[in-house]
Amino acid sequence: MFYYGVGFILFFLQVFYIFKTAFIVYPEMYFLPWLVSKGMVPYKDFFDHHGFLLYYILAPFTADKTHLALKFFYLAVQSGNLILVLLIFKKQSNKLGYVVGGGLYLLMNFFVSENILWYETVITVLYLLSYLLLTNKNKNYFLTGLIIGLTGLIKPTAGLIIIPLFFFVRNRRLAFGFILIWVASIIYFYYRGGLNLFFSDLIFYNQYLKSNLNSCLVNSFFDKRIALYTAMILGIGFICLFLAKKIKNYLLPVIFLLTSFIFTVSGYSRLHLLPLVSFVALIIGRHISDLSKKKLLLAVYLLCLTVYVVFFLGLAKHNYENFVIKKKPQYNYQSLTNQEIFKKKDIFKSKEIFVFGDNSEIYYLLDKLPFVQIPLRFPCSEKYFSSYQNEIISRLKSNRAELVIKPKIQSPDFPKLEKLKNYITDSYQQKIDLKEYILYK
Repeated sequence: MFYYGVGFILFFLQVFYIFKTAFIVYPEMYFLPWLVSKGMVPYKDFFDHHGFLLYYILAPFTADKTHLALKFFYLAVQSGNLILVLLIFKKQSNKLGYVVGGGLYLLMNFFVSENILWYETVITVLYLLSYLLLTNKNKNYFLTGLIIGLTGLIKPTAGLIIIPLFFFVRNRRLAFGFILIWVASIIYFYYRGGLNLFFSDLIFYNQYLKSNLNSCLVNSFFDKRIALYTAMILGIGFICLFLAKKIKNYLLPVIFLLTSFIFTVSGYSRLHLLPLVSFVALIIGRHISDLSKKKLLLAVYLLCLTVYVVFFLGLAKHNYENFVIKKKPQYNYQSLTNQEIFKKKDIFKSKEIFVFGDNSEIYYLLDKLPFVQIPLRFPCSEKYFSSYQNEIISRLKSNRAELVIKPKIQSPDFPKLEKLKNYITDSYQQKIDLKEYILYK
């Protein structure tokens, strides 16, 4: 009854903050799944450099253009993360570790996720489930391999954890399950005609991106201090365990912890830290349990942990008051559909359109499939593809796009693309000036 009561309180707090703060959903989480729901094949019909699995999972939820369905999906996934964390605590820790670790996980989760649905949100569920399966008495290595394979289909770097895990368990069934998932994916894209692009988009573009973006260096003053104090509290915990002669059976959670750093390789973002902080919380909960019979060491550790939590609470409060509650969703269905362009939908009937800007929601809300290979621009994509502008111009000509929509306010990251801009202004003579957009006909 104790565990159910604490679990219910933590679940209630999680639901409260999810619905209390703005839910942020980026185009990768609604636009690309929407393309899949329309029958388009990732890599073949549109460019992407992540795994494809999450788009197929989210595709049914994109029919609701208010994104309420996506918000409930996010709640379900975060609830799954919380339940798995609590199940692991119940199995590997005591009541104090269960309460402290569960509360710390919730706090850290909220701090790094900020109510944003992202790839790591779902990957964390699969990582925690894999960890739980590997700690059961009756281990199912094949199923664990399948699950880890699925993480790689969401984000290829996530699947690399199979390497240290294979050397840890030394069981071929783990590798077989992982390989089976990837073989099935290769067969699928072979028959759909997108196998070459499947590999080139995932491997070569990501290699280019890694060398052209910032490394995983922490670039926030607050986050630097969090990283430092988190490393210190983990170090203090392991020192106390060493003194208590209790430091054993920690290799598996440490493997998951260290491997989770791989999500920051292409660039630092708190969104990438959700798997990492989950295992930080799990290790701290185990520290409390393993030190329970060493009262002095436990008291020292709890004192240090109290200072850490108070510090973390202060930063979380600062982050919440200054950033989270002021954050506005990039996609707001009501405000978007109130714009003049979406009240003139009859203009777009039976017409091919092209959106000149980082505004994929226009295709989505007008229910018009893009005909360009890169309808959603990713970092450095215009530099990676040497024929980026020529390819778009060629498709504009061949598809005879009747309308070009150019938002008046462009994203500050959107490149100038002078050649494409000049082609549009020269080829489309009629110009319709709306409040938020310019239409070229």
